[in-house]
Amino acid sequence: MAGRLKVVGRRTATVLLALSMLMMVSPFLMTGEVRAQSEDLWIWGMIFDSDGSVLSYDTNLRVWVQHNGTWKGFPSNDTWDVVGAEGGWYSYNLTWEEKEATWSDGDLYRIQIDCTPSGGLAENATSNGTGSAGDPVSPRGSYNNELNWLPNNTSQQWDVVCSSVDLIPTDIRIDNIPYTPPMGVYPFSTVNISARVTNNGMTNISENNTIVLRNASGLIGQDTAVTIGPGNSTGPYYFAWNAPDDGYFCFNITVDYYDNVTETNEDNNSEMICLTVGAADLTPSGIGVTTDYGTEFYADASATGYRSNVIQITAGTTAGIVSNVTNVGSLTSEVCSLDYYNTAREGGPIDGPTFFESGVVSLNPGSDDGPFIASWNTQNLSFGNHYVNITADYYDDVMEINPLNNTFILRFLVGLPDYIPDTMPLAQDVTAGSLVPIEVNVTNIGLLDALNNSTIAFYDDFFMGRFAAQHVLPIGAGQNSTQPYRVDWQAPPVGVLTSVNVTIVVDDTGNITEMDELNNATTIQFWVHPGPVTTLNVRTPQYFNGTHLYIKSTTMLNFTVETTAGPTDTVFFLDDFGPLDYSLEGEFNFAQFSMTAEGPHHINFSSVDNLLNMEPWKSEMVIIDDSPPETLMDIGEPLYVDGPTIWVRSHTDIQLSWTKEDEPELAAGREQTRYRIFEYVQNWTSWADYALGTPLVLGSGDGERYVEWYSVDYLGNTEITTNRTLKVDDTPPVITLLIDGTPYDDIEGTPQVTDTTEFTLTAVDTGCDIKGDITYNWDGGDSETYTGAFKFGQPGEHTIFVTSGDNLDNTNTVSFEVYFVGPNHKPIIAIICIIIMILMGVLVGYKRPLLMARKKIREAEDKLLKEEEEAVGEEEIMEPEMEEDTASEEVI
Repeated sequence: MAGRLKVVGRRTATVLLALSMLMMVSPFLMTGEVRAQSEDLWIWGMIFDSDGSVLSYDTNLRVWVQHNGTWKGFPSNDTWDVVGAEGGWYSYNLTWEEKEATWSDGDLYRIQIDCTPSGGLAENATSNGTGSAGDPVSPRGSYNNELNWLPNNTSQQWDVVCSSVDLIPTDIRIDNIPYTPPMGVYPFSTVNISARVTNNGMTNISENNTIVLRNASGLIGQDTAVTIGPGNSTGPYYFAWNAPDDGYFCFNITVDYYDNVTETNEDNNSEMICLTVGAADLTPSGIGVTTDYGTEFYADASATGYRSNVIQITAGTTAGIVSNVTNVGSLTSEVCSLDYYNTAREGGPIDGPTFFESGVVSLNPGSDDGPFIASWNTQNLSFGNHYVNITADYYDDVMEINPLNNTFILRFLVGLPDYIPDTMPLAQDVTAGSLVPIEVNVTNIGLLDALNNSTIAFYDDFFMGRFAAQHVLPIGAGQNSTQPYRVDWQAPPVGVLTSVNVTIVVDDTGNITEMDELNNATTIQFWVHPGPVTTLNVRTPQYFNGTHLYIKSTTMLNFTVETTAGPTDTVFFLDDFGPLDYSLEGEFNFAQFSMTAEGPHHINFSSVDNLLNMEPWKSEMVIIDDSPPETLMDIGEPLYVDGPTIWVRSHTDIQLSWTKEDEPELAAGREQTRYRIFEYVQNWTSWADYALGTPLVLGSGDGERYVEWYSVDYLGNTEITTNRTLKVDDTPPVITLLIDGTPYDDIEGTPQVTDTTEFTLTAVDTGCDIKGDITYNWDGGDSETYTGAFKFGQPGEHTIFVTSGDNLDNTNTVSFEVYFVGPNHKPIIAIICIIIMILMGVLVGYKRPLLMARKKIREAEDKLLKEEEEAVGEEEIMEPEMEEDTASEEVI
C-alpha cells in the first residue's frame, strides 16, 4: 500500500540487509536515471536509542521534505505510520505519486521518529549515514539531521538516532574566578556571576531557552541562550548582584527556566551556589623587632602599608621578632598557620625555608592569637637589604575578604659602619717652623649608624709618633661628623726642602667593628720650605666676625715677609687687577685703585727670596663695607596717624630695628645703636645704648616727644641721626551733662527733674580727637548712642552713665545722679491762677468801696480788741459778727 510503512521481521531484515549489500555492489542497480518526480524512494535503516543501543520497541515514523524553503510531511495527514521496530529496523516506501511531483534533485529531507518511550524527544530524531545502502557508519558519527535527496538511487539507507537534549549550567564563575565553595565576596561590592549553557545531549537544539539567576529575594537577571550543538556550550552569560554588608546568600542558576525545551533530564537544569559576604580576614598585628640598634613596634600593620621601616642590624647578630595574628574580618576564621620566612626582595618569592611556623587557632572577628616569638640570625648573610615576611594563613586555609593583607614585610639592612677620614691628601707647601692647621672631617660610608665613640689620631713621620688625638662621637650612616677635627702641626725646622708625611687615622683604637678596616687612614704630604712666608697685615678699621674679614675701602694694607734667605720680592693682585709690585706700591688700600665697590674682594700674593725659593700663591678675601647701618622705628599699638602727626600712648610699644643684619656677605654688622628722648618737661635724656627688642620709655604725661637715634657698625660707619616727633595722649575725653541748659556741676545737690527736663551731652578731647559716638545708659542698662537732647520719665533716683573715647582708645565713663519728682503740673497751675486773677479783678471793680469800709471797721475792731486783751489778759474772742461779715462777703 502506497505510503504505508512496511513492517518486517528479523529474517526479512536480514534479507533486506543482504539486498542492500547487493545493491551496493551491483553496477546494474546503480545505473539508470532515477528522478525524484517519477520514481519511488525506499527509505530504510536502523533506529538507535540516544545511548547508542538499538531501539527495541515499536515507534512511529514520518518523512519531512524541504522544497523551495518549505518543509512538507509525509504521509500528508497528521497521523504516523507504524514501523515494525523488531531488530531496530525501519522501512518506508515514499511513492512518486505521494511525493506529488514536488521534489527536486538535491532537496533536503529528514526522518522523524517518535522516541518518547525511550525518553528522547517526541517527534524528533537525527538521521545518520551517507545515503549508500549498507553504510556501516556509527550512529554517533554525525548529527546533521538534514539529508540530501540523491538522484539515480531509489533505495537509500539512513540510520537514525533518537535525539537527546540535556541542558545544564556550566563554568560558573564569581568575578571571573571559578566558583569553588566556600567562597566569599566583599561587602557592598558589585559581584559578577557568570555561567555557560551546555548541551549534554546528542542532538542539536535550536529552540531559544532562558537562563535565569534568582535568590531568595527574587529574580536577579535573565538572558537567552540560542542554538547549541550536542556537547557544545554557549555564553558566558553575566549577572550583576550588589552584595550587602554581610551574610550568607544562595543563588539558583537555571537554564531553560520557562521549560521551552523538552530534555532527557529535566532535573539537572539548575545549579545552586552560595556566597559569604564578609568572610574572615587575617593579618599580622602587634609586630615588634629588637636588634642591637633598639626596638621598633608596629601595632597596626596597615598604618605603614604592611611594611616596616628599614631596620638596622649589625652583621652576625640576631634579631628578635614577635607578632600576633588578628581577624579583622566579619566572620570566624578556620585554623591556619603563621610563618616567618626570607624573601629575595621586597614582595618577592620565598628565599630559603620557613624559619618559624606556628598554628593559629580559629579566631572570632576582632580577636587575635599570639604572641609568636622567633629569632632571625644574620650569620652568613651578605651586607645589604634583606627581607623577612610574616604571613598569616600561609597555606591559604582560610577564605578571606582580603588575602593581600596576610603578609607584613620586615625590611632589614644588614651591615656595619665604616669610617674614613674625609680630606684631600694633596701635597702642601709649608715653611719650616710654622704652625700648620690641619682640618679633617670623618665620614661614615658604611651601611649602618655607629653606636660607639671612637678616636681620630694624627701622626707624622719626621718625629715618628702621634702628636694629637681627639674623640669622635657616633656618626650616622652616610653622614659626616658634626664639626671638623682641627689640630695645629708644627713643621720641622729644616734647612733644606724636606718632605714630611702626616697620617690621619680614625678609630685607631678599634672601638668600632667596620665593613672595611683598611680604609681608616689617609696621608697628607707636606713640603717643608726654608723659604719666605708672606703675611698680609690689615690696619684699622677692620672687623673679623670669625668667618669674614671686613674693611673699609680706605683701610690700609701691607705685607711682611719672614725669610732666612735675604731680600724678597712680593707681587700681589687685587681681584683681577695686577700684578702689582709691593716694593713700588708700599702700603696701600683699595680706594687708591678706585676699587670701592662694596662686597667681597680677593688679594692674591706671593714672595720670592734671594735664593729664588718661591712661595706658593696665597689668597685672602676681604669684604669692603663703607655704608653705615640703617635704623628703623617700629611703632606698635595703640597708634593713630593724622597726616604728619603721630599720636601714641605712653605705653605704646615702640622699638628700633635695623637692616643688613642678615647679609654678612655685604655688611660688617651693627655694633651699637644709641638714642635719646626729649620729654615733655623740656629736656633731653642722656644718650643710651639700645638693646634689640626693648620698648622705648616715653615717660608719663601728655605732650610732644622727640626721639633721636643712630647706629654704628663694627667698622665705625656711623648713621646720620634720625629724629621722629611723637605726640603722647593718655587723657580721655571730658564729658559734660546739661540739664535744661544748666551744667550738672552748677546745680547744688541732686538735681530734681521731671519728664519734660531735657538732657544734653557733650564730649571734648584736646588730644587725638574723639573716636566714634557718645553712648549712655540709665542705671547700668542697655547702652544707647547719643544723637541729641533727650528726656526721661521714671520717678525716683536714677544714675546716667556716659561713655566716650578717643582715637587712642582712651576711654572715659562718667555717672550723674538725678531725682525724678514725677509729672510737672506747674504750667497748669499757672494757667488756673491767671484765670482766677482775671475773675477777681472783675469782682473787685463792683465791691471796692464796700471793701474799703469794711477794712476800716475791721481795723477799729482789731484795735479795740487788742486793748481789751491787754487790759484784762483774757483769751482772744472771735466775734461772731466777723464771721457773718465774712459770710456776707463771700455771698457778695
